[in-house]
Amino acid sequence: MVLIKLPWRERKLISDVAKLYCDIAINGEGFDDRIRQFWRISMYVKIGLLSDEDTRTICTAMESFYEVYQNRPAYKDPDGSFRNLGKVIPKLRKLLEDRPAKSEKNG
Repeated sequence: MVLIKLPWRERKLISDVAKLYCDIAINGEGFDDRIRQFWRISMYVKIGLLSDEDTRTICTAMESFYEVYQNRPAYKDPDGSFRNLGKVIPKLRKLLEDRPAKSEKNG
């Protein structure tokens, strides 16, 4: 899936969330596949290319993270890195939803 339609800052935000999930997986045991997947997402999203599976994975992860981010006032984001997450998720979801319609037309 080509994510070049998303601005650089939004792709960077997606990459930051993927890195966060990668760090969380590193702290657990037996999550080698998840570590590799989120690392791959964090790297490839910056250049605007992700597989459909990786796009679905990061979209679900971002939605989960955003829910926690909104519901936990004690959580602090000193840099404000995740403040636009609520705006990026719908854009990413729309790209994901538009994907099957385009492939059906070509097939």
